[in-house]
Amino acid sequence: MALDTYYTADFLLGLSRDEFQAVRESALADRVASYFTKDSKLTYMGVGGMGRHGGVLLFREADDKGNHVRKLVVKYSLDAQEDEHLRNETLCLEQLRGAEHIVQMIPLAKPEMNISGTGMRPTLALEFIPNGTLFQWTQRLATLTPRNRQIPSRLLWRIFLCFTRQIIGMSYPPAKAQGEPVTRENFGTSHSGRGITQNSAHANNFLFGDITPGDAEHPTPIVKLIDFGRGEFMRSPEQASAINTWSAAYQLMCLGMQEDGYVDLSLVGTPDGVQPYRVTTNLDDLGGDEWIMTDCHSTFLQKAGMDVMLRDLVARCMSITPEHTPTLHQLLRYCQDAVATRTVDDFRTSAFDEYMIWKETDEGIQKLLELTLFDGDIVDTPGLNRWRFGFSQMGTSILGLYSNQAVNRRNRTLYEGFVQQINDMRAATVDVTMQGVD
Repeated sequence: MALDTYYTADFLLGLSRDEFQAVRESALADRVASYFTKDSKLTYMGVGGMGRHGGVLLFREADDKGNHVRKLVVKYSLDAQEDEHLRNETLCLEQLRGAEHIVQMIPLAKPEMNISGTGMRPTLALEFIPNGTLFQWTQRLATLTPRNRQIPSRLLWRIFLCFTRQIIGMSYPPAKAQGEPVTRENFGTSHSGRGITQNSAHANNFLFGDITPGDAEHPTPIVKLIDFGRGEFMRSPEQASAINTWSAAYQLMCLGMQEDGYVDLSLVGTPDGVQPYRVTTNLDDLGGDEWIMTDCHSTFLQKAGMDVMLRDLVARCMSITPEHTPTLHQLLRYCQDAVATRTVDDFRTSAFDEYMIWKETDEGIQKLLELTLFDGDIVDTPGLNRWRFGFSQMGTSILGLYSNQAVNRRNRTLYEGFVQQINDMRAATVDVTMQGVD
């Protein structure tokens, strides 16, 4: 594939092999973008990210009067492996259409388009989710002192409730018609009689959305699940629920150990194996004060300064015996009750000092989110810090990552270090610039 003419010969000759590949992929992204900007309602805002198997572009959409309506992202593939991932993701998201906590498709991209130099490739247009991934959030938390990076239990409960809604949506896919309103996931009859597993519970596949004023379940930003490239249809909702519940509890476990330096652990069993754990809280019909065997990490099981009920519930969700694992109905009820009723007074115990108690207040939670989510820069992305979406909606399929792999710096930012220089050259020759972008 020939590179665009605004890359000078001197510039290209001075690049290493990896740098040349980065510029090549950046030029390809512009070509893909030019296809969609034939629609006068779409304005190309820039590259959201590139990986081994494809990329993500950001657009702004206007109505017939030119008023800004929304932002959206377009995923495209570059090889046969990601072709199948995108097609599979489309099949899954068609069944998940209408689920509030799952990324939603937008009827924009053609199923197939000719991407110059690579042939016919699938594309997928998705809603824009503005506040970055769990992985990015943990990177910002890691810049704080261990004491400050601990996530308050009341905030973890809210995140766990979002995870639970995702599990319900995957267990009972709503499969709404295009144009029907997005609603909160609830129990019902699966249209296909089967559930869906996402199969890539990586911290890069959970994104923070907006706050909905007056929504009791979302006093803090909603968490949505993306990337169904490796999604799979299960024989029953119950089978899907069991797999997705374990994965959600695993993510909650990792979030609960931020002060210990854990960002993402292997999904293939926990590093120290199955652990005996004594459950002390009485979770209604699940009972209490009993020993269970769980996949939970021993550091998490021994944590002080955490809501014991939350710790017990996560341990149960990762239990190796079904009789000690909550049903999806139970999990929803426990999370709903905790989000609705747990107050700072529940943490005035010997396990919490005054500062930890303050962190559990609404003010303490808001301060943490302002510092690390709403005001925090994207880590390790020079030149893109002002773009809240930087590398956030690629999903691990395009990056070529699986659930038990950390994000490799080179895979995550192939063209890092050149983006500003490339954009400066673009700005001088074409009407594509970061200046003035909302």
